[in-house]
Formats: sequence, C-alpha cells, structure tokens
Amino acid sequence: MKHNYCIDRIFKLIMKNRIAFALIMGLITTTLISFVLIAVNVGINSNFLMIWFRSWCLSYIIAVFAMLVIAPKVQSLVNSLFGKFNKSTN
Repeated sequence: MKHNYCIDRIFKLIMKNRIAFALIMGLITTTLISFVLIAVNVGINSNFLMIWFRSWCLSYIIAVFAMLVIAPKVQSLVNSLFGKFNKSTN
C-alpha cells in the first residue's frame, strides 16, 4: 500500500513539474517570438499592442498544448533513436 502511495506522489510531482515548465516556457518563448515577428511584419504602430496580444494569446495556447501533449511523444522518439547510440558509446 505504501509503495503505491510513493509512486502516486512521484507521478504527481512529475506532472506538476511538467505543467509548470510548459506554462513558464510557453510564456517566455511565445512572448519573445510573437513580439519580434509582429514588430517585423506589421511594424510598431497604434494597433501594435492589440495585434500582438491577440497573436500571443493564440500562440500561448498552442505552445502549451504542444509542450504537454506533443513533446512527450517527441521525447520518446528521440530516446528511441538516440538511446541506441548512447548505449553503444558507454
């Protein structure tokens, strides 16, 4: 019984860390990228903040979704591809 409790606690901690990472990394990357791309493509004008904020909101939702749902699948793929190489070099 205690063994299952420990596994559950570890799993919850890992999930909290993964969610926190996705939220923070999504905030940083989408803010930077959307700001620069809107500034380059539209220019800084009177509508800049409204255009940027709308684009940022959409990109943040997509980025967090990708980090939570798609990234683990990509990580598995990378592990399966490069895990073989890492084992052979050790």
